[in-house]
Amino acid sequence: SATVNQRLGLLEAKKAQAIVAAAQEVIDGQHDAEFPLVVWQTGSGTQTNMNLNEVIANRASELLGGERGQARLVHPNDDVNMSQSSNDVFPTAMHVAAV
Repeated sequence: SATVNQRLGLLEAKKAQAIVAAAQEVIDGQHDAEFPLVVWQTGSGTQTNMNLNEVIANRASELLGGERGQARLVHPNDDVNMSQSSNDVFPTAMHVAAV
């Protein structure tokens, strides 16, 4: 979504590129230790979605020369989760994966 939000002029290019790079690192398994959640969660998977947003925001902030946590340059909801519903992302991914 970062790429689309950038193309729509909603997210600056540097942030979008950092988010994409951070997400790829997660896909590549470089941050597996950052996901301590158990498989048993509520139906919408909000915990997993927010955990993912936090990990990506923290890493994207580092890639931009910033720090993790409150002073980060990329916000987990306002930037990483932009234009998405935290209650729809996980269930939609589950449905697509099941097809």
